[in-house]
Amino acid sequence: MEETATPAHARDRYNDFIKSHEIAWELLFGGLALLWVAVGFMDQQYGESAVIATLEIALWCAFFLEFTSRLAAVRDRRSYAREHLIDAIALIPAVRGLRLLRLLRLLRLVRAFAGIYRAGMQFERVARHRGFATLLVV
Repeated sequence: MEETATPAHARDRYNDFIKSHEIAWELLFGGLALLWVAVGFMDQQYGESAVIATLEIALWCAFFLEFTSRLAAVRDRRSYAREHLIDAIALIPAVRGLRLLRLLRLLRLVRAFAGIYRAGMQFERVARHRGFATLLVV
């Protein structure tokens, strides 16, 4: 008989995937957070453009999907929401009339630096990874 995927099974597979790729995950979202902050400054310096606005929306969607998918996958959502409050606050969209809310994107830097720090603390494990040499060459 064929095994059907239950929501709990899918949740466990998702969490296992993130855990087994934790360093890459943290570095990816850390880099995206740095880009998101840079895009915010570009918008202020160069004015609004369709390219900047599209990039900003795409990055916001990536953070929103990451936060909500991880929130849905954890067993204790209340605890996850408390531990990732900065991420939730940084997701508040900044509308035209409330430009001050754009400063909330700086909170995303806290996560970026924390993720990069965690990845750096496991550098030995990263260095032994078979794809690391390929990544350095690329």
